[in-house]
Amino acid sequence: PKPCPLDLSEVPMNLLPIPSDTTGSASQFKGVRKNGKKWRAEISIPSEGGQVYLGIFDSEEEAGIVYARARYKYPRTD
Repeated sequence: PKPCPLDLSEVPMNLLPIPSDTTGSASQFKGVRKNGKKWRAEISIPSEGGQVYLGIFDSEEEAGIVYARARYKYPRTD
């Protein structure tokens, strides 16, 4: 997969991951799922073409933070 296409340079680095509201999810954070031994972060942003791949991370928390930063820049509009 291609690297994160979003410019998050203006977004605070110290955001906390957003807790998942999906019962039985493999991850405790929104936008994060298990990918082998690593964690994959994705976010849905309609203005950016739908599902946007944010990257593969060693820890669930790292993936959750990147998702939280992307959601901060691109808040849900629905």
